[in-house]
Amino acid sequence: MPLIKLQAEGLNLADTFAFSGTVSGAGGGKVLQIVNGNFGTEQNISITSYYDSAMTLNITPSSSSSKVLVIVAPNSDGYINQSDNRQFYLRLLRDSTVCMIKQIQIGAVKNPTNDYVYGSIDGTMCYLDSPSSSSQLTYKIQAKVSNTANNCNVRFNGTSSAGHSTMTLMEISAW
Repeated sequence: MPLIKLQAEGLNLADTFAFSGTVSGAGGGKVLQIVNGNFGTEQNISITSYYDSAMTLNITPSSSSSKVLVIVAPNSDGYINQSDNRQFYLRLLRDSTVCMIKQIQIGAVKNPTNDYVYGSIDGTMCYLDSPSSSSQLTYKIQAKVSNTANNCNVRFNGTSSAGHSTMTLMEISAW
């Protein structure tokens, strides 16, 4: 079987797609620094007002025009002591400013061995912040539950067998 070589007449891809000019406003959007935290402490939060989790991380932007991309991946679940529905809340803060809130609900049939209802909490968050600051910024995750009855908890897993939670902060140059 012969090989066929495809060729576009008069089309030189290197010349056609080469870029030799400038684009107005180009130059932003570069990653200037990355700060990453791994959190391995198991923690249970079972109150109806927001409470700090162990997930806290600092970054100091090099410019007040920089943005901060926050990526949160908590290894978390929720559980209650009956067949019931409850809401679980995770909140991302920069210092004292609320950036994002995530509400999760679980409700299922009881585990027959211990009468708990377990549910995975997808607390993954991705948030592009514009802090307008070159001072140190503290990002943290808080959690709360909708009702304290029935042993309702948000659990951040931290055991070696259950994994750990991560938070990544990326300083992005302005564009």
